Amino acid sequence: MKRAQLAAAPVARASAHREVRSTPAPTTDKRRRRGSRGQVLVIFAGALIALLSLCAVVIDVSWYWASTLRVQRAADAAALAGVVSLPGDIPAAEATAVVAAGQNGYTVSNSCQADGKTPVNVPGMCAVPDPTNDRQLDVTVSEPVNTFFMRLIGINSITATRSSKALYVLPVPMGSPEAYYGIYQLNCASGKTGCPSGTNYNTIGAAPGDTGGNPRSQGFFGAVSSQGGNTTNGDLIDPAHDGSQANPHYNPNGYYYTVQIPSDGGAVYVFDPTFCALGQMPSKAYYGEGDHWVGSVDPNGMSTFYTLWNTNRLPLQPSRWTNVASSGLMFQGEFQSDQSLTYGDPGTGTGTDCSAANHSLTPSDGGYWHNKWWAVGQTTSSPTYAQTHLVAGTYELQIATTDATNSSTNVQNMFSIGVVDGGAAGTQVYGNGTMANWYNVTGGTSTFYLAQIAPTYAGKTLQINLFDVGDTAANSYLKIKSPDGGGTGGTQKYVDFTYTSATLEGTAGPSGSVTAGSNGLQTTVCSSSCSVPFNDLMLTISIPLPSTYGTSTLWQSGWWQIEYDVSSANDLTTWAVDVVGNPVHLVVP
Repeated sequence: MKRAQLAAAPVARASAHREVRSTPAPTTDKRRRRGSRGQVLVIFAGALIALLSLCAVVIDVSWYWASTLRVQRAADAAALAGVVSLPGDIPAAEATAVVAAGQNGYTVSNSCQADGKTPVNVPGMCAVPDPTNDRQLDVTVSEPVNTFFMRLIGINSITATRSSKALYVLPVPMGSPEAYYGIYQLNCASGKTGCPSGTNYNTIGAAPGDTGGNPRSQGFFGAVSSQGGNTTNGDLIDPAHDGSQANPHYNPNGYYYTVQIPSDGGAVYVFDPTFCALGQMPSKAYYGEGDHWVGSVDPNGMSTFYTLWNTNRLPLQPSRWTNVASSGLMFQGEFQSDQSLTYGDPGTGTGTDCSAANHSLTPSDGGYWHNKWWAVGQTTSSPTYAQTHLVAGTYELQIATTDATNSSTNVQNMFSIGVVDGGAAGTQVYGNGTMANWYNVTGGTSTFYLAQIAPTYAGKTLQINLFDVGDTAANSYLKIKSPDGGGTGGTQKYVDFTYTSATLEGTAGPSGSVTAGSNGLQTTVCSSSCSVPFNDLMLTISIPLPSTYGTSTLWQSGWWQIEYDVSSANDLTTWAVDVVGNPVHLVVP
């Protein structure tokens, strides 16, 4: 047995050996397939990582973009809020901008680097007036934006910095490019003796202290109606009534006239600030065209209030203006008339006669200043009063008639304004966006200063509103003259325009277009009788300003004019001029 077992052993080993050898070895294709499966796994893992990384980048970038929008809105809000304090109060502009940024979630202080436009810190803010335009506020806000997936590669936040620029545009100057406003002629009425020769004789004379001689006529007087008056007479702002209903445009604050005084030592004067009826009182012959009752004499009389405000270079914030002079009650409840029979004679009438001798002796009495220059606030006869008390700056002369004593009085007070500042360049007075005027056209063509439009308005639309225009007794035509006529030194040209009209309640009136080569817009149509198509209507004229406006020299620094062609006319109208767009707006880069 033992020998047999030994003999069989090799056979078993051999069998086992053969069995092992009989198992086939893996082929090359199979090894490749297994290798491919491994590569796909690696590629899939890499692609997944890349996809996740891309998603992470998209998420972080999207979050950053959304955050920059919030930063931009904060910068915009800060610039718009702060700019209204310029140019007079830079600290207030900056502080207001900081408050507005805080209200939008960015509570930061105002601190700028040496370049004057970059915040010192992050988060941080820099709000400063523009170096080339003192009515523009430049704001930059920086804020860290936290990341999500970028943290994996060490980027915890990205700084978002956005800038904004806000600009405010004041109402356009109207009516005068000079140191006088509302200068016209004092006609001599029939029946008076001693009348000067010629119907255009200027009897006003210069304001005290002005060595430049008589101011030249501008074709109209400034005008204001009483609170109890009616818009049908032509004043859009001061009367409280529009026919039998309330005037929707009534403003108890009246009109404002901007006064520029470039150097210390000046005064603002009003010619004939008092109310003194002329031409329509029941007795004697009167002293030409001027103040008058529209209806019967009201014993409550006419009240006019003059207030001079120092804007402190904050023209958009009346609450921060300073009252420097006013008329008080000097011109309250006036119902006198000029009853002199001789031209220039103060007369010897009663206390109701504003040309009477007793008034000529009492400067604190409003009637004393009939056809005289009155320095705002003056109550003495000293000719040098108030000539040097105003410091350099921008002022607003407010003229209003709201008063309980004349709530039913229907009258009109005409005046002129003069500014004396030693003849300094830049001394000026003009209507502030809206003005009422009384013109007395004796015949032919008259041209009036309308508004000053700067080259910065190129590409926008000029809008001219004329209320109750054309109340004449003869055919009348209106044209518009642009200062952008080209040529050396600047020339004028007539322009095309479109127009619409409507009542104050919105009922549409005539509309159409006018070409530059035509007779103009006919505002009074007369044949056997006359019709006035724009009576008690707001006439709105639109003129597109070309993109090239102001690229050549503008005539008289951009003053537009109205040309009025009529045989004769006496009319009170209200004018307003604007450039379509917001007065406070962002500046698009």
